[in-house]
Amino acid sequence: MNNDNELLVDKDFKIETAEIITVGTEILLGQVLNSNAQYLARKLSNLGINCYFQQSVGDNEIRLIETLKLALSRADLVIITGGLGPTADDISLEVASKLTNNKLVISESELEKLNYYLEINGIIDIDNKNLNYKQVYLPEESIILPNDKGTAPGVIMKNKNADLAAGANNLIMLLPGPPKENTFMFENYAEKFIKEHSEYEIENVYLRAFGLSESVAFLALEDISTTQNPSVATYVFPDELVIRVSYKHKRTSDLQKLYDTVKIVESRLGNYIFSKDSYNLIETVFNKLMENKQTIAFAESCTAGLASSKIADISGASEVLLGGMVTYNNDIKVRMLGIPESLIAEHGAVSNEAALAMSTNARLRFNSDFGIAITGNAGPNPSEGKEVGLVYIAISSRRKDIVEEFKFTGDRQKIRNKACQSAYYLLLKSFLED
Repeated sequence: MNNDNELLVDKDFKIETAEIITVGTEILLGQVLNSNAQYLARKLSNLGINCYFQQSVGDNEIRLIETLKLALSRADLVIITGGLGPTADDISLEVASKLTNNKLVISESELEKLNYYLEINGIIDIDNKNLNYKQVYLPEESIILPNDKGTAPGVIMKNKNADLAAGANNLIMLLPGPPKENTFMFENYAEKFIKEHSEYEIENVYLRAFGLSESVAFLALEDISTTQNPSVATYVFPDELVIRVSYKHKRTSDLQKLYDTVKIVESRLGNYIFSKDSYNLIETVFNKLMENKQTIAFAESCTAGLASSKIADISGASEVLLGGMVTYNNDIKVRMLGIPESLIAEHGAVSNEAALAMSTNARLRFNSDFGIAITGNAGPNPSEGKEVGLVYIAISSRRKDIVEEFKFTGDRQKIRNKACQSAYYLLLKSFLED
């Protein structure tokens, strides 16, 4: 038992593929979110390791053996997370060691650590029956991954069972299940080992677009899809489209191919792209306002404060958001916001004219750089003879005013959300990116 990985595998051993197995009946029952699999998959991707499969299995020896056999048949590295610990259902290490012909012996170093932990925490071992000692039985030939956040150490061991499908040419890494222990162990110990046995890494650029459907984006980017390197893939997030450009490359190579592909995506999707630094639309607007030292104020009708609340969710919003008014009722538009009663009588509250007056008066009342107004019919029934989904968004500044008409589809909440996002996008494209 040592931490010299050259005694475990040949220095020329390369990890190209990995498979993640999460162990725990609570995961299968939906009682615990499988966050470890998501975290490890992301880390492996960034390390240039192909992760083609993931499996989850309960605390059952027979099913764990079946799962592990399948993983060992197709991956250079199998990562098992969960099932390490002192209780009877913590079976991952014992099952994996038995299957791969690894003998378990007491680790004197881990025994010393455990005794110290039990002593300082006042845990008394009566008649040497403390189940915690189960955790110090580790594979005789293995690399120990210290657990600085818990008691169960992690392990990297070689598959010695030549009868398995892959033929004893791969490794098993066991990590603890608690997410804090799992993350800390991987980042401080396991990741270094993987890097030493991997030639590649993956660099990702995330571009965000608004007002563009995934199908239209796919057609525009079809020839540089996921089958290429660099590859391009699209993902739908709430009210936004994310385009991921990924480049798998040797650690010593430059990233020019990645940058060239990003430029192609930008040229084809053009003005729909609002960010290429992973910030969402609201964060992008907030950052621009902070950078320019500019402020905003809202006058909202159909969105009833939803638009202002979106930027208020960001820490430091008080630096850019001065305030807002929810003028849901026409009488409030007249009395509190100062919209001429004759304007509403002539054009209606859902109109270009009303939206523009609302944005201008919001800016003047709050003395902000921009006044943003949203007025419309979110449904479910027509109002003022205006169809459901008809929304007017206006933005007023000291140098220009704009107002646009939108026709949104969906239920009431979707229409309100689309109106909010569109208001921020209009502000960004019409003012903040000038």
